[in-house]
This record gives sequence, structure tokens and C-alpha cells, in this order.
Amino acid sequence: MNEYANSLKQTLTFLIREISAAPAPFVKNPKKDFTRKKKLPFETVMQLLISMGGNPLLLPI
Repeated sequence: MNEYANSLKQTLTFLIREISAAPAPFVKNPKKDFTRKKKLPFETVMQLLISMGGNPLLLPI
């Protein structure tokens, strides 16, 4: 990757970690959402959504 892409990725990762430290303003129900350990953590969900790049999930028929 080039220098700009690395810098952008580092900044995005930093911001996601910062948001995951206090996700209340970004979730529907702050007292319940992302509180259980068995489900995906907030940081992982954000990274997955961004990595999808707006492309729909293609499911086999």
C-alpha cells in the first residue's frame, strides 16, 4: 500500500477505536447494544461495515 492509504487506514482504525470506547451516541439502545461478550464487538462490526464498501451481501440462492 502507498503511504496515503496506510495513513488513512491508521486514522480510520484510531477513530473506530475511539468511538468503540464510548459507543452510546452511535447505537440505538446504549444500555443493551454491544454489551454482551458473545456477540461481535462494536469495533469489529464497524470494520466489517466499512470493509464491505457499500456492496450488498451476496447470498447463494
